[in-house]
Amino acid sequence: MDRYHPALGITIELQLSLKPVTLPFHDFKSADYENLNAFYLNVDWLSLYSSSTLDSKVVVFYDIIQRGISTYVPVRSQNINNFPYWFSRELKHKTILKKEAHTTYKKCNCKKNYRKFSELKRECKILNKQYYKNYIDKIEQVRDDANVFWKFVKHKKRGNGDIPSTMSWDNLTGDSGIDISNMFASFLNSVYNQNSHQCSPSIEVVPAPTVTIDEFGVNIKTSIKCCRH
Repeated sequence: MDRYHPALGITIELQLSLKPVTLPFHDFKSADYENLNAFYLNVDWLSLYSSSTLDSKVVVFYDIIQRGISTYVPVRSQNINNFPYWFSRELKHKTILKKEAHTTYKKCNCKKNYRKFSELKRECKILNKQYYKNYIDKIEQVRDDANVFWKFVKHKKRGNGDIPSTMSWDNLTGDSGIDISNMFASFLNSVYNQNSHQCSPSIEVVPAPTVTIDEFGVNIKTSIKCCRH
């Protein structure tokens, strides 16, 4: 920055939100489609007709599809970095130790555990201030690549949803999805009467007739005519 282009200082307060639970997913981009196609080609699809009902045929069909996917489509886990970009390996390690020390202190409320937790907290605070300043100085020096700056902004906004990361009610504090859900359950339990919401069904359920695949007929000329129109 020079005197003709002074830096613009902006302060934005962002509320941290509850982090979503990540689940494994099938990576179809890395699937072995050649062997997957060969697997489905070698399936004895006539075995579907050995089932007596449409529901059982669907179950067999989905089971074959799932076996192919499980065999030839890899399962990945989404890696989420819960640390800010300016955290060094040392600061990450001390932050983990600080959380462990805090958990130990909560289980056994003694001065020895509190001193250990306080010391790690002080060290993390010093290191975080130092690395954050270095990171900001580095961003301000970058003029040709604006992606570094916007990457920092996106990290600040990441996970900004409707549920905060920490909630309190009736002298209780929750910092996880389970704890917050239990507090909501306790709060709503005072106004929810289970007996008042019980009712007997007034609609008569008529069972649907059983339909089998063999009852369907396909006319080629009719199908072509429908496709053209």
